[in-house]
Amino acid sequence: MPKRLSASALWLSFAAATIAGVALISVAFISLAGYKRSANATLDAAQTYTVEASLFTNMLDAESGVRAFVLTGDEGFLSKFESAKTSLPRSLDALAARTTDDASQEAEVTALRGLVDQRMALLQEAVDLQRTGDMAAARDAIASGRGADVTEAVRASLLRILAVEGQQHTFARNRAGDRERNARIALTALSVLTAGALVSVFIALRRRGREQALIESGKAKDELLGMVSHELRTPLTVILGNASYLQRHWEHADAESRASSLREIEVEGDRLQRVVENMLALSRIERGVVVEPEPVLLRHVVDAVVDRHRSHYPGSKVDVRTRGEVPPVLGVEAYLDQVLQNLLTNAVKYDRSGAPIEVEVVPGEGTVEVSVMDRGPGIPPERAGAVFEPFVRLDATAGSSEGAGLGLPVCRRLMQAQGGDISVRPREGGGSCFTFTLQAVPDEAPETVAQQNALVS
Repeated sequence: MPKRLSASALWLSFAAATIAGVALISVAFISLAGYKRSANATLDAAQTYTVEASLFTNMLDAESGVRAFVLTGDEGFLSKFESAKTSLPRSLDALAARTTDDASQEAEVTALRGLVDQRMALLQEAVDLQRTGDMAAARDAIASGRGADVTEAVRASLLRILAVEGQQHTFARNRAGDRERNARIALTALSVLTAGALVSVFIALRRRGREQALIESGKAKDELLGMVSHELRTPLTVILGNASYLQRHWEHADAESRASSLREIEVEGDRLQRVVENMLALSRIERGVVVEPEPVLLRHVVDAVVDRHRSHYPGSKVDVRTRGEVPPVLGVEAYLDQVLQNLLTNAVKYDRSGAPIEVEVVPGEGTVEVSVMDRGPGIPPERAGAVFEPFVRLDATAGSSEGAGLGLPVCRRLMQAQGGDISVRPREGGGSCFTFTLQAVPDEAPETVAQQNALVS
């Protein structure tokens, strides 16, 4: 049994920690003004991102609800559309309030408001046509490229607003740099000192076995936080670095350098968005948030995700195959989008062979299977279940690519939330095949399926 610290030793530890703590707190307060400016700038940027994310999500929900209404005629699916009529103006007002100190941002928000009104008007047109019985025209309206163009314009406008907010955030951080560093050093030292005092008490109050178990638990937590922190910090560093470069050298940089920096900002911004979306998805599911599945045109989702993937990864080849007519499935369009995006991104990260990624959609008896196949290092059968656990990465690939091990666990949780599942198996000749299955919408006549698939062909 380990020796316990005496009462006098404990009192001395607390006294030393208290004296040093008072000194360090004094240093921290001297530097607090700079630290607060930096923290407020970070908070403002985070709040702006939250408002933008809510706005875009509500608009996508409205589109999904109208699409389901046009396909089924069920007025119940219009609840999201009706809700968006109220929530979108509120989000736009909140975004406008956050940009009143910048004339260019105010103009961007005004233009964004017009785009959102235009998209909602197009959706209202489809609803009105369906209600008057002109179903063919309603389907043409939701399949028209006009809506997708407006949605992409809204997304681009939101990214421009966020980019300016990021520049302002960087400027505020630079101005407060020295004081913030001093505050961080003082507070870090204070944290270390406090932790040291707590460890001393812990050693005095616990036996060696219990102490060792808690230390191991602390290491696991630190590793987890370190992985997530790295996954968030890396794209932020690239985004802020390129934004700073463009701000300082825009007039003197050549077109190729500017395009390269903007491309890196877009790619890393997309990566950061995926990390945040994966973490939020896990959090929502763990809290028991339930989203009811609805009819979804699976081919539309697959084509949209693959097109977006090709634009983000121009060197990546993706072949899509469909066996027969694909019926609508019961699912959540946003969830399916995220699952496919995670699987395609994983394939790009781990497959260095240059072979095309293959996506196959296969209708079955009351189900539809979607497989994403690569020629990467593959996953041993005995580890097939482990890769769907959070923060688990295989030893063979952990050092060869970036990631915190969130993508595949999010895929499984999202599929289970839709009443489906996902699995992985080795491919003959090397690589992996990830397959997820969804329930087809029941009682769909063949001619109806063909008409619905024609909307996205």
